[in-house]
Amino acid sequence: MANSAERVALVESIGATLATDGRGRSGQFDISDNASFSVFYDGTEAASVRLGERDYANLQPSANGVAGAPFKGEYSVVSHVRATLTNPSGQSRSYALYEAAHGGESTASYAFADQFLESGTMNAKAPPPRYKLRAWTVANGASVEIDLWTIPDNASSSPVVLSFDLDDGSAEPGAATSIVHIDPPQSPSLIVA
Repeated sequence: MANSAERVALVESIGATLATDGRGRSGQFDISDNASFSVFYDGTEAASVRLGERDYANLQPSANGVAGAPFKGEYSVVSHVRATLTNPSGQSRSYALYEAAHGGESTASYAFADQFLESGTMNAKAPPPRYKLRAWTVANGASVEIDLWTIPDNASSSPVVLSFDLDDGSAEPGAATSIVHIDPPQSPSLIVA
């Protein structure tokens, strides 16, 4: 891990300067330490990941030499979720990945190895509704490995919770009643490095 001076030099070299975020914060922020999560789900209790709760230190001091305000909410930060879905139930099972807003209105983009999804506006309510992003059928005794990259869209409020759970039969992405859109509709193979 680089020390503070090395991080400042790195950020300055790539020009990661945020002029303003509408809250009077400005500066340079090292967002290269993107969030990475590992999830294991076996069909029992839902396995969840909360996104958008980290703060990034301001590497640029303010005018009076005091550290500037931190960057909050992880906007523009790519998160990686690696999940293992296993099925020890004795029969084939359908599992799904759901998203739910917990901090206000939120939208996000999601990339799997073979599909790109965009969620419409989710609203945080009590309890927050959840929307299906993707479903998998896992045979008895089998496992499925999933790699997902996600980034919150402009003006999203944090946090957003992603949950792996049993498929509840709700609307599939791309359905007329779903706020989750498949983009492009043909879902070509994606290369995500």
